[in-house]
Amino acid sequence: MKWSLVISKEINEKCKKTPFDPDNIIAINAFTDVDDTDTAALLVKEAKETCLYVLPGFKKIKCPCIEGVTIRSFNVNLWQILLLYQDGSIFRCLDWRIKNFFTALLPLRFTKLAITRIHRPLSLSVNFVDQICWSCDEEGYGWILRMKNPSLPSNASCRLARDDSFPSVRLKSVAVSPGNSGVVWASDSCGRVFVREGIFNEKGDEDNLITGINWVRVSDMPYSVKSIVACNDSVWILCEFSPGDILFKRKGINPPLNYIGSHWEKCQLPTTTTCFSSMTGKISPLIIIFLSHTNNYYSNLHR
Repeated sequence: MKWSLVISKEINEKCKKTPFDPDNIIAINAFTDVDDTDTAALLVKEAKETCLYVLPGFKKIKCPCIEGVTIRSFNVNLWQILLLYQDGSIFRCLDWRIKNFFTALLPLRFTKLAITRIHRPLSLSVNFVDQICWSCDEEGYGWILRMKNPSLPSNASCRLARDDSFPSVRLKSVAVSPGNSGVVWASDSCGRVFVREGIFNEKGDEDNLITGINWVRVSDMPYSVKSIVACNDSVWILCEFSPGDILFKRKGINPPLNYIGSHWEKCQLPTTTTCFSSMTGKISPLIIIFLSHTNNYYSNLHR
């Protein structure tokens, strides 16, 4: 796997290719564009507002502003933009890329979802096939957002995820595969990794077990987990290590027969001496992007 340095402070200062300071980048999200090209969106904190910048070209999208409230996480795909705020509010923009593609001069419209707010949320992970979103809060509880009709903001629900585990798992991050809502992995505050068990979808939206019942620990991971990317048939884990982090891929995942997999495969990282703060990814084809603590972005986007 070959990696490229996508954005760095040096590019901004010397080449003047970015309209913002990379130190202000909060997060990044990879997705497939309208012409089937692989690209990414950046969430950037500016002086008076938070904006999205879409590669290539750094097309700017203004995010809704809530005074005194920051955006904790976001998700972008071809059909929608979801913004998760610190107070639990969620804003959505539908068909944004198609609208923005043909009417570039018109501002995009974001709609606030009328749902139960997640208490001090940490992250947001989206499955766009079944319209199921996973999140977790600062107390370690998992939350499920379901949108039965994506075109109707009022036709959405948000509730605590069922957890029959004993003892209960206190989550730090959750990742659901964008293309398979049955592949859900998570990590807890101790850096341990878990997989969601008991997910069934025989009745579609009416099935109460569409989001599972409990968490099962994957005990053969000896390192502390920092970030997770879930795909249809693989899961990528970024782990803490010194002098540089380690990347593992979970092998043997074969939904719906096997969601846990069989073993871990160690993979090459962009550098062996860098500690990364997070990673994001997409499927078909697989794209993984890393954010280092020095705000350098590495990606296999340009292969």
